[in-house]
Amino acid sequence: MMTSTRSMLQPLRNRPKLGAHVNEAKRVALGKLTGVFGVRGEVKFLPTAFGEHAFASGTIVAIGSLSDARELRCASVRRHHERLLLAFDGIT
Repeated sequence: MMTSTRSMLQPLRNRPKLGAHVNEAKRVALGKLTGVFGVRGEVKFLPTAFGEHAFASGTIVAIGSLSDARELRCASVRRHHERLLLAFDGIT
C-alpha cells in the first residue's frame, strides 16, 4: 500500500517527552549523520530531498534506528559544502 507524502509528513500525535524513546512507524528519512565536526558538538549531516529544507532552530527530529530512536531539538543549522552542520540542545 502506497502512502501519500502529505500523510507521512504530518505531525506525530501524542508526542512523547523530548529525549524519550520514539516508537512511531510514521517517519521519513531526512538524511544520514556522517560524522562529527569541531569541538562544539556539531554533527555533519547529508540530507535527502526531504531533509534539505526540513531543519531550522527548534525543529524536533527523531535520531536513530526504528527500534531505538530518540527525539532531539535542533539548536542550529548551517551549510558546510554539500552537507549541513547540525547542533542539538543538550549536546556539546
